Amino acid sequence: MSNEKYTAHSEIEHALLEDRAGIYRDSLLTLFNQERMKITKALNHGVKRDEYTALAALLRSIEEATFVVNKMWNNYQNKG
Repeated sequence: MSNEKYTAHSEIEHALLEDRAGIYRDSLLTLFNQERMKITKALNHGVKRDEYTALAALLRSIEEATFVVNKMWNNYQNKG
């Protein structure tokens, strides 16, 4: 993992740890949802096969990221 990716991960993790009210978590989830809706719209309008594969993979990644953010935030809240 590059230092840049590790730093971004560390910053997100730290922000979630400090996010008692869930404001940061909610902003991440809102951003993820906005991107998910854009991708879903593109898929519904029809795309080429290679575009479909890439967009479907990106959609799965967003869904996984949503799960991870929620899990991390809930874990931090339970520890606090």
